Amino acid sequence: MNQLASGKAWAIRLTQILNKVPGIERFPVDVRALAQDYSRQCFPDPITMVKGEKLDGFEGALFRSKGAKPMWSIVYNDSLSVPGRINFVLAHEFGHYLRHRQELDEFFCSQRDVTQWNREDAARESDANQFASYLLMPIDDFRKQVSGQTIDLDLLGHCADRYGVSLTAATLKWLEFTEQRALLVAAREGYILWAKPSDPALKSGAFIRSKGVVVPVPSGSVAGGAFGDSELRAPVALPAGVWFPNEPVTEMTIVSDRFDMTLSLLMLQDQDSGADMDDEPEKDVLDKMTANHPTR
Repeated sequence: MNQLASGKAWAIRLTQILNKVPGIERFPVDVRALAQDYSRQCFPDPITMVKGEKLDGFEGALFRSKGAKPMWSIVYNDSLSVPGRINFVLAHEFGHYLRHRQELDEFFCSQRDVTQWNREDAARESDANQFASYLLMPIDDFRKQVSGQTIDLDLLGHCADRYGVSLTAATLKWLEFTEQRALLVAAREGYILWAKPSDPALKSGAFIRSKGVVVPVPSGSVAGGAFGDSELRAPVALPAGVWFPNEPVTEMTIVSDRFDMTLSLLMLQDQDSGADMDDEPEKDVLDKMTANHPTR
């Protein structure tokens, strides 16, 4: 396969191969074995080592050996204690190997590189994240896991366990393909770090603009402490005016001790997005909504 193919295309290709291999436990993907076996069979400069080491300030790394024969190593931060995070970091670095090893001899990836998808300022990191996402969580299989069921953190947690990823990664993946209006909001010390809407939510104007602005967590929300406990996994119905001026939401919130932040899944009522908005380019729609909601 051409190295210039996108990370998504590489992941789909490897998924097709894995689906045809008899006698293997399909999920979670054994990224360590896949990276070493596939690179050894297909490339003259294979990945020969995958291990944990001390990586101050970084989640993972990929680097070329110094010897005469070109070889590569993947290293993850050995302070990572959650298997799902390790698996995603390994897949992220494997994505760099497949897509970008002709560009650089080494890659050091921070928490921001691995956890913030669709970063406009880092196309290479976004590509590696997309590879990891599609390799570990194929959309066709994910759809089967949630089809006909009410989405909540327990169901998404089941998907996270199936794919060997974090709950955050599984939720972000679900937001990529769902037809429901929903957002995942990350916050720390009372302020929103980032917010990822589903496409239907974005197109309907239900999004939170946090890049370049300071946005406090609504005081009436679960994450804002209105219910005395910043972690309530069970759905809590909130009226219009808490998260959005004219939109009631259902909020489910967990606390991530590792990242010292809260994660809130916001579910909104279904509505028709309207023919006019559907016909507009997404960039124009986003510009219009930003103008109407300067802090959201």
